[in-house]
Amino acid sequence: MTLAFLFSPPINLYISVALLVIAAVSLCFSVQRFISAYNKRGEYVSAVWFIRGIRFMLIGLTAATWSAGFFWTKSWLLIIGLVIICQELFEGTILGIALKKGNAIEKGNK
Repeated sequence: MTLAFLFSPPINLYISVALLVIAAVSLCFSVQRFISAYNKRGEYVSAVWFIRGIRFMLIGLTAATWSAGFFWTKSWLLIIGLVIICQELFEGTILGIALKKGNAIEKGNK
């Protein structure tokens, strides 16, 4: 089974526009998280909000890369985006878990 039909017009343009909208929304969420991190500066929870902002930024950039891949019918862009998002989300998740545990310890919870 091949997915070549996804790269044929007009389907590729519809997918490209949908992914571009997802990228824009995700980047808006990223900016909101960065603003929250800035407003909570000096507190431990600021780092948690900063990591959340980075996660949304990576999702937005990956969606933009996939959008370009569908628009220009380049399947290698989809593979590059998938590798980047998997690696970065794994690292961000591990860091986020560590920060949440640190936040709980700071509050006195075990």
